[in-house]
Amino acid sequence: MKKISILFILTVALSFLLTSCGGGGGSVSEDGDNDGGPAYCLALPQTPTGFSYAHADAAGNDAPPLDGEIDGDVVLTWNENINGDTDYYGIFRTVNGERALILTISQPTTTIYTDHIASLTDGDEVTYQINAYGICNAYSGYSTPISILTKGSCAAIPLVPTGFTYTHTDRYGNTSPPGYAEADGDVGLGWDESTDADINGYYIYRYVNGVNDLAAPLVEIAEPATVSYTDNISSYLGSDEVTYTITAYDDCLREGTESAATLIINK
Repeated sequence: MKKISILFILTVALSFLLTSCGGGGGSVSEDGDNDGGPAYCLALPQTPTGFSYAHADAAGNDAPPLDGEIDGDVVLTWNENINGDTDYYGIFRTVNGERALILTISQPTTTIYTDHIASLTDGDEVTYQINAYGICNAYSGYSTPISILTKGSCAAIPLVPTGFTYTHTDRYGNTSPPGYAEADGDVGLGWDESTDADINGYYIYRYVNGVNDLAAPLVEIAEPATVSYTDNISSYLGSDEVTYTITAYDDCLREGTESAATLIINK
């Protein structure tokens, strides 16, 4: 009789546990709002880390993962959630402030999703977030929204700035006219202000003996109305040839073509 009573108690306890984990958990609403996680789940899943994106416009041109024009595909990536309770992920897209769950990914080892947004209206502001769902349908918090993408916010690629020229002053303070070979002090660069509507700034590149010695722009001019920059080249060797080019970039951080490297300075 005692054995039967113990067996009955264990059966009732097991039935209660199975019923608890099978229902009453937090659910995914269409707008992605949390509607309450279950109190009997000991820990929530970890919020996925490393959430980022790359994008290509309708013409297939890639752009850096920053604010910019999007009218094609957005490739979202994240780190696999190492939380053992993770069952699936939720991808949320917010358009002009309205958030909605657009996809659930049922394989927790999946870490990539491509969203096609060419059908959105020009001017739409788009952001993405991700969260994780686990045992008892408990869910993590949302990831930090990735950069806002403004679709169709930029027109054509910026034009090459015009009037790019220079003057130079040697170490003794003597100014030489453009075309004079020796320049071992300051090089004063100047150009015409861009008239492109979407212009956001300029990049200046420096090449020494045909090589970009910085493997990057020499300087970013983040104010479109600025039309001059001074570079000091006193540290170069007497035989070095130094050239400069300039580009413009727009509000979508798309960079135009480099100007011709016509400003050769023999130090």
